[in-house]
Amino acid sequence: NHQRGDDTTMSVTFSYQDQSKVPQDVGGVTLPSAGSNWSFSQWSVTYNQQTIIKPTLLNQIRLFYGEELEPTTSIIPARKLVVLDAFTGGGAQNDQLRTEHHVTLIEMLTWSKGRHTLKAGVNIPDWSRRRFDDNTNTRGTFYFSSLDAYATSRPYSFIQQVGNGHVTFLEKVVGGFVQDEIRVSPRLSASLGLRYDWQNYFHDDNNVGPRASFAFAPRADGKTVIRGGAGIFYDRTGPRPIQDLIRYNGVQQIKYVVTDPGYPDPFPPGQGPATEPPGIVQLAPNVQLPSTFLYSASVERQVAKATVASITYTGTRGYHQFLSRDINAPPPPLYLHRPDPTSGVVREIESRGKLVGQSLQVTLRGQLTRYLNTSAQYTLSQTSERYVGDQLDAPECLRPLTRIWPCGLRSAAPPRPLRDAESRAVAQFRPRAGRVLGPTLLHDDGSRRFQHGRWQRPPTGCSPQQLERPGLRGPGSSLVARIVPRPGPEGIGPDADPGG
Repeated sequence: NHQRGDDTTMSVTFSYQDQSKVPQDVGGVTLPSAGSNWSFSQWSVTYNQQTIIKPTLLNQIRLFYGEELEPTTSIIPARKLVVLDAFTGGGAQNDQLRTEHHVTLIEMLTWSKGRHTLKAGVNIPDWSRRRFDDNTNTRGTFYFSSLDAYATSRPYSFIQQVGNGHVTFLEKVVGGFVQDEIRVSPRLSASLGLRYDWQNYFHDDNNVGPRASFAFAPRADGKTVIRGGAGIFYDRTGPRPIQDLIRYNGVQQIKYVVTDPGYPDPFPPGQGPATEPPGIVQLAPNVQLPSTFLYSASVERQVAKATVASITYTGTRGYHQFLSRDINAPPPPLYLHRPDPTSGVVREIESRGKLVGQSLQVTLRGQLTRYLNTSAQYTLSQTSERYVGDQLDAPECLRPLTRIWPCGLRSAAPPRPLRDAESRAVAQFRPRAGRVLGPTLLHDDGSRRFQHGRWQRPPTGCSPQQLERPGLRGPGSSLVARIVPRPGPEGIGPDADPGG
């Protein structure tokens, strides 16, 4: 940190991270030969500056620059073999390299006068140069429906990727915001805000999201606080769909799907991948960036001198959620021929998904005894997804959606709505700072998930595999760590006001 005069404070932070896993993605039904070696390194530098222009006007700047390098290499260079419900062998076919150079910027002005605190600024969440070298599946992958089919050399599909997998592009994400925090009375405060978001490649320029919130203390003692808020938030696509749009254009990199191929040579004599129609990725004409409407209400009560209990309800409504489908899929009832025989899979990215969710969270945090702080939280949530339209085939969020059933390549029937319910309990106990040397205990009983619905239904004539999603229980965990507690800066640390 550096103080320049009485009005300006500056700081520079540097970080470095390095990880590796050799091998990864092996075990269970995946044989060691189908594993890959993975490594990741990242470094970044962050500059912060805060300047008091005048007593009522504050300027804050945060500038970040970072680089990432993530190579992945297969253990052996060989074709991949996937035998359903049995094993995955051969090579991993997972050779790729990802490098990224990121710049982010936040500049904000804060102006205070009377009951109002006005904040406005420009935000660049990400301005990045991304490089991706995709050499995955260049030798191809055979799919077998069973061990018997493998023993008799009868694969039902062969998928191979050919062409130039090198992609370099500039991703630009820019936003602007304004917010007014109003202290209406000693017991009531409110906040009104507006944010604009923009991203390149997706031509959707009207993403304005209003937001509002309030906090109200019904009694003068302030022991009970009622909070609420709502707002519209726009999502970002991330790099993957942009990469796919650039490389799967029917020329640069092509993914071929061959049904009922030969084995070990999938192509008839004198033929190769180039004789198969290419697959492409494209945007729907009316695609929009996903938006989410979030709203919440909570009641917080101080139940003891340093202990607070709260209950919070949160609702979620997602609109224009991304999904993609093969708009050139073979139609029923025979599923034999594509409408456009000159193209393979035509994967179109659309914004026709809808998301509805709600959660209830109960929290207790504070000082259990004079020597022990505690926090406990229980969450119950439910999420439902559905897709707008009657002719939707094989929806899935931004992934290749052609399904390969044991009887061949088919489009999927329209899915039923998907509903997830989840409950989770977490508790933590730790010694108070400056009081005692002792252990910190964190217990998580794992999430319980109850999922209903189907991703899709196999077409007539296929193996009647039931794809119902059963109830699941996530892993629980308990952690005990011995720490030396110490007081932190004012208002920060274990002894900070639990109601803050």
